[in-house]
Amino acid sequence: MKKEPSLLLLLMFCFVSVHCYSQVKLGIQVGVNSSRISAEAINHNADRDISKPRLGYSFGIIAENKLSDAFSLQSGLAWTNKGYKFGDKGESVNGSYEFRNNISLNYLEVPMHIAYSKRNFQVHAGPYVGIGILGSVRHKSSGNNNSSSFKGKIKFRNTVNEADYLEYLEANDGEFVDFRSRFDYGLNFGLGYRAAAALISSTYSWGMANIIPASGDETVTSINPYKGHNRVLSLSVAYFFKG
Repeated sequence: MKKEPSLLLLLMFCFVSVHCYSQVKLGIQVGVNSSRISAEAINHNADRDISKPRLGYSFGIIAENKLSDAFSLQSGLAWTNKGYKFGDKGESVNGSYEFRNNISLNYLEVPMHIAYSKRNFQVHAGPYVGIGILGSVRHKSSGNNNSSSFKGKIKFRNTVNEADYLEYLEANDGEFVDFRSRFDYGLNFGLGYRAAAALISSTYSWGMANIIPASGDETVTSINPYKGHNRVLSLSVAYFFKG
């Protein structure tokens, strides 16, 4: 985990140093995300898809540095909303039950893409790194002729144990809290189409970081026995300023 902050700082340094000494185009970018989590059991290698897609958003700045007629370096800084939904329903000795959770995770993210363009089309690929800033969870459940709902917070920590939960609950009058790892990183792959000063892009983000905090206490969270990785499909529009 110690390598992840260094990776974030390295990519941000590359972004700043490359663009400070070259002529670049700057712009703004907004988009929508369809995200989920891919979970893998720690005790065996079988994937367990516990999530459903969740819609989110992104916005930020984009910079493009032309390396040649065909190749360019694209980077930026974006606020991106990821997350996932999961739930279950069935029958128990007390009757039917159902619950649903909606997890919202907000990251400050730096991508670093190499783009190849031909005519107005482009393909791009490269790594990204992100740091978790804000998060929330919405819970709804029903069963035994009763229903409940609440909203809690997501806290970002790389390691967590039961004492962290008890400390937070005591300090916040029992408000629900869950934890996710602070750093996210992975690879992006995408396609784009340029129309004048606008760039329309579709990108798939393959998260490689385990967003479930490390802990030896299996009671910490219901999916603690699993490793979780972000999977995000995004559609964005960027507008480059002149000059």
